[in-house]
Amino acid sequence: MGRSGAALNAGLDSARWLIEHLLQAEGTDRAMRSVSHQMHAAKFPVHRDLGRVRLRAPALRSRPTSSSANGPACSATRR
Repeated sequence: MGRSGAALNAGLDSARWLIEHLLQAEGTDRAMRSVSHQMHAAKFPVHRDLGRVRLRAPALRSRPTSSSANGPACSATRR
């Protein structure tokens, strides 16, 4: 009840194909788990944190121009 050489080769080719695809799937799974772990560890803001955001910008106040902006040091650089 021995197997012929062709049947043995077909079985080995089938096993090799299966192992190669399982290894490829394992590599893909590892890469996806790594990305998932990095995304979880990144601590992105959650929707509940958006409730604390101030939506109104404070009114801008114009500041008087400092007298040093028109002083001798500035006028020397403008020449």
